[in-house]
Amino acid sequence: MINYIKKRDKIKKFTENRRTFSLQNPEQRCFGYVKGESTTEASGQKRCDYIICFDFGKDDNNPLSPTNYLFVELKGSDNEKALEQIVSTIQYFLQKGIIRGKHADCFVVSGSCPTVKTQEQILKAKFLYGKPPYNYKLQFKTRLAEYKIEI
Repeated sequence: MINYIKKRDKIKKFTENRRTFSLQNPEQRCFGYVKGESTTEASGQKRCDYIICFDFGKDDNNPLSPTNYLFVELKGSDNEKALEQIVSTIQYFLQKGIIRGKHADCFVVSGSCPTVKTQEQILKAKFLYGKPPYNYKLQFKTRLAEYKIEI
């Protein structure tokens, strides 16, 4: 069972290594988050830094009720490793039946890198068309990513 920290903040910032993911929540809807490393269990697999969920419907207390997930990795410059950590986390959540049939967006927030655009395209292709393919959006951002929870 995953124990999300529940919040209703208008703005919640997740920061590591001068990389920031900013969650905009103007309606102050309930959202939950957990550090990815807390989902590791015995496998020892690396997970992404944060998993954020929202749209709990009528039951804010049911950890399986959210319909939207955000997988966030705040990384220095190794975008390939960041993607591996996101994929590992998604696989874990799929195996546990947590995100089957649900919407997810994935974010890699990294430092600037001169070849990041070409690398992004290659990694996005691996993510979307690899084995198995994931029907989730993957975005690469430099230093700051923002996401707005909308009704």
